[in-house]
Amino acid sequence: LTKSFVASYIHRNFGVVEAMNGRWEKSAEHFKRSIASMPTNATSHYLLGMQCLDSKCWADAIEHLQDSLQLDPDFKAPWVNLGFAWLRLKSWDRVIEASEAGLQRHPYTAHCFYNKGLALYLKAADCEAACRDFQPAKQLRHDALKAFEETRALLERSSLWTEKDDQLVEALCTECRPLGCTQHLDGWKFFGWRP
Repeated sequence: LTKSFVASYIHRNFGVVEAMNGRWEKSAEHFKRSIASMPTNATSHYLLGMQCLDSKCWADAIEHLQDSLQLDPDFKAPWVNLGFAWLRLKSWDRVIEASEAGLQRHPYTAHCFYNKGLALYLKAADCEAACRDFQPAKQLRHDALKAFEETRALLERSSLWTEKDDQLVEALCTECRPLGCTQHLDGWKFFGWRP
């Protein structure tokens, strides 16, 4: 049993080296071997999920991030990145669910607040676009603004918040016109390298 733990750790770290050098495609095999050696390795599941995000395999990323959280629900990074993956699939309610679940365990996580705010913004934009006669989605706008305010209050690095984010907030505050769709779907990822 101990041998398999060591093998899992070694393969995971080989994968981390590849990923840290921008070679995510090469990291996948190491993470898979790590999981094969120790299926309960939450960090390897998370890292394979990150490799899937890098490969734009959103559904696979979600599966691996959820596997990681099943094994270690207190691991913050998978919660953030699960919200990010759901954003890419335009599943606004799932983004909100993942972000709120992450915030239950880690209430001061700016990344979760940001992804939640972006999903609420996009959900509000969808609701407003669906109305024949424009009606602002007041509650969704309010909730999105609140999430963005929490984001800014918790930011450790102001470089994450951009001019585009200021424009989203400005649009939310201007209730006399519809939000419209935004190409700003990136959300925020969180990299956590655990030993």
